[in-house]
Amino acid sequence: MSLFGREAAGRRHIDGLDVLRTLAIVGVTLFHMFPERLPGGYLGVSLFFVLTGFLLAYTSKRSWLEHRFRVKTYYMKRIKRIYPSLFIVLLTTIGVCSFVLPKAVTAIRPEFLSIVLGYNNWWQIAQNADYFTRLTNASPFTHLWFMGIEMQYYLVWPLLFALYAFLDILAGRRAALAVLALLALGSAAVMPMMYEPDMDVTRLYYGTDTRAYALLFGAVLGLWWVDHPRAPR
Repeated sequence: MSLFGREAAGRRHIDGLDVLRTLAIVGVTLFHMFPERLPGGYLGVSLFFVLTGFLLAYTSKRSWLEHRFRVKTYYMKRIKRIYPSLFIVLLTTIGVCSFVLPKAVTAIRPEFLSIVLGYNNWWQIAQNADYFTRLTNASPFTHLWFMGIEMQYYLVWPLLFALYAFLDILAGRRAALAVLALLALGSAAVMPMMYEPDMDVTRLYYGTDTRAYALLFGAVLGLWWVDHPRAPR
């Protein structure tokens, strides 16, 4: 069975990614419900980042090949996709908290700003917010740290894609993919290099630099897949 399940209006839908997305959601959900019984469930977050990098690169290159890629259009799509749902979640949560825990709303304000502006992961690092010890006693927005990383990646992706396109024209696709792969390997090396026994791993867990590898590996796969898709069956 091909990963390409169907075509609609000239656009391919990759069914296999829906399965992987479901596995990531289930893994992360079960980890938060039963952290001691399913300690590896947090790896679903890395899988989410890989899928994000894959889809962003895949759609960007297809648009580029069809002469439809525009930076302004790209950013407008990201804004329309992220902020309506994000504001609904944030405002609904704050509304509930104002009735249940009214004193907590004041403390939420700086966190709210960090989420909207896309730097919540670094804000939590600055607050020494240990993710693993706050699972049962945390802000309702603790888990939105991953949105900060994704929003930061969305912001710089046009530059990375421009680098890829330039190298593709100058040195060929293999060389362009190799450069992105090297960037991914460099990011992957940051975490083990910074890790020390018995240290608080929150900085490593939340850091954009230590998480970018998953997004970049996904981007390499997405760019490669445009040129080497499996034929639909």
